Order: sequence, then structure tokens, then C-alpha cells
Amino acid sequence: MKRLGLLLTLLSMCAVAQQPINIIGPGNSYTASVSPDGQQRVWQDPRQLFTEDFSSTPDVAVKWNLTHGGGGSSPTWSADSGLVSITPGTSAGGFSMAQTIFTFRATDPGFLYFNIRVKLESPISSTAYRFWGMGTTLATPTFAIPVLDGCGFDIPASQSKMFVVCYQGSGGTTSTRVVIQDLSSATGNNKQPADTLFHKYFTWLRGDLAYFAIDTKDNIVATYTTDLNAPNQMTFPLTIISAQNGATAGTFQVHGLSVGDTGANEARICDPTNSYVCAAVKPAFAASAGVGDPALVVTLSPWSLNRIVGVGGATLDGPASGGAVANGIGILGQFSSSLPTFAAGNSGGIQIDAKGQLLVDLNYISGAAISAANPLFSSSTATLSASAIITGQQAVTASAVALPTTTLSRPACVVALAGNSLTVYIGPSGVTTANGFPLSAGASVCGLSVANLNQIFVIA
Repeated sequence: MKRLGLLLTLLSMCAVAQQPINIIGPGNSYTASVSPDGQQRVWQDPRQLFTEDFSSTPDVAVKWNLTHGGGGSSPTWSADSGLVSITPGTSAGGFSMAQTIFTFRATDPGFLYFNIRVKLESPISSTAYRFWGMGTTLATPTFAIPVLDGCGFDIPASQSKMFVVCYQGSGGTTSTRVVIQDLSSATGNNKQPADTLFHKYFTWLRGDLAYFAIDTKDNIVATYTTDLNAPNQMTFPLTIISAQNGATAGTFQVHGLSVGDTGANEARICDPTNSYVCAAVKPAFAASAGVGDPALVVTLSPWSLNRIVGVGGATLDGPASGGAVANGIGILGQFSSSLPTFAAGNSGGIQIDAKGQLLVDLNYISGAAISAANPLFSSSTATLSASAIITGQQAVTASAVALPTTTLSRPACVVALAGNSLTVYIGPSGVTTANGFPLSAGASVCGLSVANLNQIFVIA
């Protein structure tokens, strides 16, 4: 009995000890949450959309737009060091910008994710504006309007302070800078790095919610929780820019970056080497291709059971231009007892007759019915002078005889006299009454295209 009592006591103590568990992130006060249906909310890791390590020559064909002006220098790649330098020069109005050709869309409920490693000078220059993040710009950015729509980290000139900001564009020409968080030690939350080392900057961005972190993903330095602070447009390129307003160059360096998407919004067909080069799917009316729409190259595996084969049963072949084809493709048509009627813009298959031969309607030329206005043959308007007309007669016997030797420049006509009592037969040398073309009395044949009349023979 004592053992049973002890066992019951232990079971009772275990039941009493069960308590709810709170999961709190390291280094912050954020706790895990549970949805109304009792499931723990989780966040999917970003899927890579774009990456750059600056270890090779910049790809300006499909990856980067590199621009500069006003005395600034084009962004400089240093492949050995794996970094890019953004140098706006020392003249007011100078700028240097690296911007991706591709744009990325922040789509709810997932986040557009951005990670970049940046090195700044210390102390911070007070004559240059710097921005790194997701953002659209003017074709030629200015010191006054460096970004149109976007979010990221920036350092305004004259302040030497780092901020988390969003820009709200208007009309594609102006924008309003919205400060999300002052990161400086003097007037902000003291999260701004104060050395000349490379630091990691993270952004999770969508319309109603965004997080910004430095060095580690848990070190959240700023956030917005309302779309009142979000950009007006949520599709942006990745942008790194420095714009100058004084004599001290606001140069900074970037040592690798990446863009991802936590929403898994689409299944994409992408180049395995360059993951940012993907096939584009558009509505039927959007047939034109533009930047960011690479061609989809399709080939069939040699082991595919569904490969296209020719009439011989083997894979199609043939030279690039002309020449013999050992195994071509057969074109099939459709038989119908009546011809279909199509409207403008319709497509249709090849029509065949009941014998499987290509069906051609000779009542139509160029899609219109044959008529006086749309004749099958056009009449010649050339004139022939009387002196150019050649006439003559040839006696016809039971032996084939050639017509008189006469050079011709136009087709000839042969007419059997109306008073003939026998049928005349015409043809080439060796013609007989058995194989010649018959001309009864008064009959004629025209359009005989020969170089000389003596090539035509007659017999009766």
C-alpha cells in the first residue's frame, strides 16, 4: 500500500507541473505565437531570387545597370577582393549607382528579403548621401531625390547619422522620405555601427509590415507595422547609391548581397547557373518581351519517350539551310465535306479532300472570290503593231510536214481552214493522225510557245 501511495503522489505531482511554454527569441523579447486554430506560426526561409559576390566582371547584360554622372565614377568591381566600390566623386551633383536590371516584388503574406554587407568610413562623411536597399530611382538620380519608392538604410548628408527609411514616390518624379528609425547614438537607438568594418544589413519587407536588422537576424533595429509608412509601389530593383553634395567623397564598399522571397509565390523555371534568369509567363496579349524576360530555351532529353519524331520514326533531322533531309516531318490535314469560314484573326488547320490531298479552292484568289475585279489571270495591256503580225498557210497531206521556217517572239496560233474536208493533226516532229492534236474544220489552237514555226508539224 505504501508503494501505491507513492506512485499516485508522483503522478499527481507530474500532472500539476505541466505549464504553458513561452518561446522567446535570443537577444530580443519576441515570443512565438499560436494561430486561432492552435497551430504555431512559423516563417519559411527565403528562397533565393538573386545573388552577387562581386568575384568576377560585372554582368551588365542581364544583372546590373551601372551609372554615374556629375564627376562620379562608375561602380568599380574588385574581383580579387570580392567587393564593389561606390564613388560619387568630390563635386556637388556627382553620383555613382549600381542597380539590378531585374525588379523584385514584395507580395503578402510573404516578405521580400534583402541581405547586404556594407563598409563605411568612420567618422561618417557629412557631404554625401548614401542608400542601400530596395528602391526605384530617377534615370539620373539627384542629391535632392536619390530614391523614388523603396526601403533600406541611408545616411543623409550633413547629419553623419544612419537611418532606416522608406520612400514614397509620386508621379515618378518626386518622393517623400519617411524615417522609420534613427540608428545614431546621439538621437536614435544607438544601433549604428561605429567602425570601418563590414557589417550585415537585413531587411524583410512587405506592404503592412517590415523588419530591419544589423549583423544578426535577431538584432532587429527597426520595424514598421502599418502600410502608412510603406512605399507606394512595392516592386523595386536592388539599389546601391551615393550622391555627392560637397568636397569629401562619400565612398563606400559592398562585399556581397542577396535577395530572396519567403512567400514561395510561384514555381519558376530558372537557369541553374544564374538563378535570377527565369522564364516569364505573360497574358496572351502581352506578347512583347522586355528586359527581365529571357527566352525560354527548350530541348528534349535523348531518353524522352515523348520526343518529336519524323515520318520514318526517328528524331527529326535536316541541315540548317537547304540540303537533303533523311527524316522529315509529315504535315497532317483535316477532311471536311464543306469548307470552314473564318473571321479575321482566326487560325485554322490545313484542309484535305476525301483522298487525303491538299484542298485548294480555285474560286478564290488572295482570299477573295474570282471576279472581273479579281481575275485569275490579268490581261496584258501591251500593243502589237500590224507589221509584227506573221501570217501564212501550209498545205497538209497524208505525210507530216513542218510549218514554214519563221522565227517567233510571241506565241503562235494554228487555224484549220473552214473549208477543210479532213481533220488536221498538229504536233512535234513525227506526229501522226494517231497521236496529234486534232483540229476540225474551222478549229484553232493558240498559245504555242516555240522559237520557230518549223518546230510544229501537221498531217491529215
